[in-house]
Amino acid sequence: MYVGRFIVVGENFGGYCVCSRSFPDRCVVERQECLSIELKPEAQETENPYVAYNCARVEGDCVVIGNGDHVDQIVEQLVLKRNSKDALTEGLVVSGYEKDEYDTPRIAGIVGKESFIGIIRKDGIEVQKVIDPMFVSTYEKNSPEVFNFKPQSGREVIDRMYEMGFEHSICAFGVVKGEFVEFSLDNK
Repeated sequence: MYVGRFIVVGENFGGYCVCSRSFPDRCVVERQECLSIELKPEAQETENPYVAYNCARVEGDCVVIGNGDHVDQIVEQLVLKRNSKDALTEGLVVSGYEKDEYDTPRIAGIVGKESFIGIIRKDGIEVQKVIDPMFVSTYEKNSPEVFNFKPQSGREVIDRMYEMGFEHSICAFGVVKGEFVEFSLDNK
């Protein structure tokens, strides 16, 4: 099954996986204050505004993850001292779904004192508090659902996401938040 991009969010962990048919020459990279999805050096240039973006940022005790520039919008809301649920909702609403040929939804999550997961589609928005681990994807599985898993490391998050067997996975990251925030990255 092809699900596009997807995220997993638990009480103290999260992850993001890029599955892509159109732009498979992408990778996840660590920058100064974030993780980003970028084109590989050998990839053909594109004018598509949805191909490269920050996919994870840490703000205070929160880790924000998502499939586009709404990650930055959500962090801005957290900086303004909005609570996690409102920051996530506002970031998704401000950005809206992607205005591409597929009306690609935007997905995002916050791992913090309270964790949340959300999606904005052309037909509406869903934001849910995470009690049991959940996942949501841009296509097919585009409503948050329970994801039974309790990882001990960021690498375990990545491995479990790949084990879900979704087609065309090209890169992923996992994060576990304890005393410190631990990220793991993988580029196929």
